[in-house]
Amino acid sequence: MINSNSREFKGRSLVGFPQDFCVVDIETTGLRPSDDGIIEIGAIMYENGREADTFSSLLQPKVNAMGDYVSPFITQLTGITNEMLDSAPPAEDVLAEFFDFLGDSIIVGYNVNFDVNFLYDAIYEHLGEYMTNDYIDILRMAKKLYPDMPHHRLGDMTAKFGIINKSAHRALSDVEATYGCFKEFKTEAEIQHGDLNAFINLFPQKARCDNEG
Repeated sequence: MINSNSREFKGRSLVGFPQDFCVVDIETTGLRPSDDGIIEIGAIMYENGREADTFSSLLQPKVNAMGDYVSPFITQLTGITNEMLDSAPPAEDVLAEFFDFLGDSIIVGYNVNFDVNFLYDAIYEHLGEYMTNDYIDILRMAKKLYPDMPHHRLGDMTAKFGIINKSAHRALSDVEATYGCFKEFKTEAEIQHGDLNAFINLFPQKARCDNEG
């Protein structure tokens, strides 16, 4: 297991609205990459601003101290059961397929540092590879665009925009909801600041992503 303090090849956290990117979300058995595992990966690839490909799979984690894959809490939250995971493909196979799918794309996600840390550690553990992709956390945008909102969770933002998340806390459905928010943020950034670069320039220079559209 990789030391969480030494993800030396981890990509950069950026802010921007590129035309080519991959929206990613995962579901896990818990909150700590050192102790918990990924149980589902969802991703949609966008090229020139258009949906190009989709990835979605459960993956089988290690069993916990109770001999189960997931706790009742995780099952209640996600709808993913031990029975579903018992027939899920091995983590190594799914991670290899996802790593190939992702390529060198910029990752877009909601509170995505969580997802990136889990994926970085799991890919290194199972494949011996480093996931070096830069990533855009649109939660940062939400806080900048809507500072008066008391909370900026994905569910808060989908409620604000009337975006239907058909299966909240399932990876692919959360990916679709995240992309819907990303589009809304782009529109709002233009309204508030006149153009996208003016909004992006509110963030530290090292965090700025080249804006392609």
